[in-house]
This record gives sequence, C-alpha cells and structure tokens, in this order.
Amino acid sequence: MLMARRLMSLRGAERRSNLHIWREDTRFATLAHALSRAAAHLPRVQVPGSAGEQIAARTLVPGVVSDHAGECCFRRITMIYFVGGAPRAGKTILGQQISTKLSVGWVSTDLLLTLLSMTKVEGIKTEWNAAPKAITANAEWFFPYLEKLVWGVNSMVEHYVIEGVDFLPAQVAQLAAQYQTRAVFLGCSRMTPESLEQFPGRSRGYSNLSEAMRRRIAQDVPLWSEFIRQEAERFRYPYVDTANDFSKRLNQAESILTTIL
Repeated sequence: MLMARRLMSLRGAERRSNLHIWREDTRFATLAHALSRAAAHLPRVQVPGSAGEQIAARTLVPGVVSDHAGECCFRRITMIYFVGGAPRAGKTILGQQISTKLSVGWVSTDLLLTLLSMTKVEGIKTEWNAAPKAITANAEWFFPYLEKLVWGVNSMVEHYVIEGVDFLPAQVAQLAAQYQTRAVFLGCSRMTPESLEQFPGRSRGYSNLSEAMRRRIAQDVPLWSEFIRQEAERFRYPYVDTANDFSKRLNQAESILTTIL
C-alpha cells in the first residue's frame, strides 16, 4: 500500500512538472494549440493494381512502401514549404495553391503574429516599415517563433506550407540545416495605388486604406521586392517577380516548389 502511494505521488509530481514546462512560455503554448488545430494529417494513398504493379510503384516512386497488411501506400518524406517575399506579391494565393495541390496544411505568419499580439509580447511590429534594416530586424525577432513552429509542424505532420513576410532567405537557410525544406520568394517590381485598390488581396489589412497609405505601399513594395531579390540571390533561393502575368508567375513558383527533383 505504501509503495502504491509513493508511486502515485511520483506520477503526480511528474505530471505537475510536465505541466509547468508546458506553461513555462504561454506564447509557445498558444502557437502549439493553433498548430494542433490547423495541421492537416495526411491520409495514406492506396496504390491500386496487381502485386506486380505495386512492386513497380515501390521501385519507381520515391516514398511508396508496404504497410503491415502488405498493401502498397505512400509514406511521404517530411518537407516544409516556405513561401516568402514582399507584401502584395501573391504569397497567400500561392500557399493555398500548393496546399490544395499537395493536400497539406498551411499557415500564414500573419496568424502567428496575431496570436503573439494577444500575449502582449515585446518587440512585435506595429506599423508599416519597408526599410531593409526594419525588415531584417523583424525577421530576426520572429525567427525563434518560426523555429518553434517548424519544430511543432515537423513532429505532427509530414508536409506543411508556411507563407508570409516575416522571414527572409537567411532564416530559411538556418532551418534548412535541420529540416528538409523548399522555398521560393515572391516580389512585385511594379505597383500603383490604383492596382492596389483594384486588387487588395486576401489580407484584410489592405482593405479600406487611406489614399496616402495606398501610395506609400505602392511606392514601398517594389523597393521591398528588390531587397528580397538580392537576399534570395545571396542565399541561392529562387525569386519570382509577379508584376507581369500574375497567374503565369504563380504557376512558375508553384512548379519550383512541387516538382520532384
């Protein structure tokens, strides 16, 4: 009886310790909760056909394996897809396209920043600033949260898409040392206040802007894009300018990310 009580006490202490660790940083707990709701678990894809055809599939298609019942199915290699770049360049649309094509989950860093703002975290960006120093500083500030996000995603799902303006090629390169990643960066070398008003995008933040703010964004986005282009070139990541033939450029960026090497 005494031994059972001691065992129960130890287990209770262990649970309290684990709970303390989990609650140690509520910001990461909030992100983890969001991930658990947003992550899409991939079903295995059955490969139809005879045993010989299944053997051929296992031989020719990377990631095709047999399950415990001897049936052929896909076990995909874990891959994190990054879609970064300047604002108003099509990142969210591309992220959704890739998510649909690969049947995987995706998240925008805008959502993570919204969650972080609820915790009143210090250092979060609160205003528009397209200066390269400000863009770099924000990406460096955000990196610990991005790193935690990728760690959580990697432990829960096989593939995932992360898109947003809050990371640069430098951050993706750091993560590539630990995880399998693919990345593409988008920019828009030409923008006018009229085009911004006509195509406000899918982010609510660009709707109902004042004329002065529309002009500022239209002026800043090409400069922001040029900075992204230079950084992508420096770290040898593909860069796609969506200023001309938007749909064609997005398809090009999608192909870069999803084509089997």
